[in-house]
Amino acid sequence: SRVQRHRLDTFEIAAVYEDPGRGISDLALAPGGILFVVSWDDDDGTSCVRALDALSLALRFTIPSEVVGGDGANVAHWPGHPGYSLLSDITICGDELVVGCRSDSTIRMLSTTGLARRIIPSIASHRLCSAGRLLFVNSGEVRHCRRYNLHLVDRVATVFDSRCIVVLSPCGTILQEYKPPDSLNTDLGQVMTGRPSLSVSQQWESMCTVNGKLIMHEQITWKSAEQESRTNKLVALELSLLFWSNLVAV
Repeated sequence: SRVQRHRLDTFEIAAVYEDPGRGISDLALAPGGILFVVSWDDDDGTSCVRALDALSLALRFTIPSEVVGGDGANVAHWPGHPGYSLLSDITICGDELVVGCRSDSTIRMLSTTGLARRIIPSIASHRLCSAGRLLFVNSGEVRHCRRYNLHLVDRVATVFDSRCIVVLSPCGTILQEYKPPDSLNTDLGQVMTGRPSLSVSQQWESMCTVNGKLIMHEQITWKSAEQESRTNKLVALELSLLFWSNLVAV
């Protein structure tokens, strides 16, 4: 895999970093011109974090797998998974590098020089982002499952909803959880036409903060015995309204 930096005016390639035989899944830009990327082994998913120069993309240093939890040592049943990183995401929160580890459901807090500082346990993270000193975690876990018969005996829809944002303080205290209201009731009847059963998955695939808003890419997957389809949309949450008490408290 490779990372490329392009010029904004011409989109010409200005620099390239290649990591042969490995995958690159996530990037985070830190103060001081450091670009962190997740690098993982194609064969077993073991992962480390590379620190690159943001302009030249030259390798500055590597944070080893055992420091970021990417070696799978804390999970006895981890068999290795080709094409699948043990790390879920990385971001910068204040002056710290935040690493989500899916193998043991922890979040690792490190300095931007790669020194381990603390571990936040029991937080499954699918995607991460931050605003100031607040850390927003999209857990990616199925929080609840709903079944609808739509008033028809032979029409059953099962909805798996994993949309949930957990707001953390820098020390790992859970300040708030946000779960959106159910928005599929009006769509299910139309989608179910001619289908005896339907499985629906709702999840937030990625997120970022822009101008006081939390922007998320929401993906809805509709799956029946005959076919599978996806619906994509962007969801914007106003941070000042949703998390105003937390922003004041931190």
